Amino acid sequence: MKGIDLGTTNSLIAQYNKDGTYSESDLLQSIVNLKNRNVGAKAKEDLLQRGDAAVTFSYKPDIGMTYSNTASYAILKTLRDTVNDQSEKVVVTVPAYFNTHQRESTIEAAKRAGYSEVHLINEPTAAVLAAAKNLNGLFLVYDLGGGTFDVSLVDVSDKFSVIKTQGINKGGDNLDRHIASRVETEYILATGKDLTEVEKKQLYFAVAKAKHEIQATGEDVDIEFIAGGEEHSFGMTLNQYKTDLYNVFKSTFNLIESCVHDINEKFNLMFVGGSTRCPYLRDMVSSHLRMLDKDFYLVKQTYNPDRVVAEGAAYAAY
Repeated sequence: MKGIDLGTTNSLIAQYNKDGTYSESDLLQSIVNLKNRNVGAKAKEDLLQRGDAAVTFSYKPDIGMTYSNTASYAILKTLRDTVNDQSEKVVVTVPAYFNTHQRESTIEAAKRAGYSEVHLINEPTAAVLAAAKNLNGLFLVYDLGGGTFDVSLVDVSDKFSVIKTQGINKGGDNLDRHIASRVETEYILATGKDLTEVEKKQLYFAVAKAKHEIQATGEDVDIEFIAGGEEHSFGMTLNQYKTDLYNVFKSTFNLIESCVHDINEKFNLMFVGGSTRCPYLRDMVSSHLRMLDKDFYLVKQTYNPDRVVAEGAAYAAY
């Protein structure tokens, strides 16, 4: 039995082996063309190269709606076929705050993909299972993906228990859309023209590319995209980016406070999810905890934040 991380930005299927290693697929971009059912890079190419309006992404927070259920099924089916999974059982991860309807919709999508027995595991729980299975103590898991956020307080001692968890629809996509909205306004002021719906989607990916570049280099970047048949470029400074980062994700700090309010002992801080690759975000979270006068140990990131959730699901499935 395998484990699947059905993510907002990327998805992954993994298997835990007897020797303690994992067999995993490549990361699959969670992008689906609802018309021709292309998935991943092919669907992204449909949008960026051909302007196909049927391409959808960032649908995970809307699970339960028809289009999102269809996209989730397409991702799960592709993952299953990629590794030629013959098992009828699977463990799929979901955000800890997902409600009953969202969980049932996830199970339904997995069953459409060919699995008859579907087990769900909360993403922060899966992350701790994989990254801290040889550790003990109290863990605060800050799990920020592309479109969902969970923060969980997990006790790993003689038994594994989740003490408290909070979550909201918030992720890296929100930051991309926040920046894209500002760039769109600048574009309209500069040209007097509106962006088409397809151009807005293309701008979104241009912003995502620039975001990764500024995080990697720590230098100002240009956001370059095509609209109205012409190339356009708008600058973004590092300070501007940090301000956007704080304004978009400051709401997650309130949920952190709720989880650690009554905790007086030292705990382990663990970052999970692709969006936590941003060093500026990790610094903001750590600074906020210090401001709350909390004592914590930063878990060394020997794990891959994009893969650890799927690995935890695979470990649970073993």
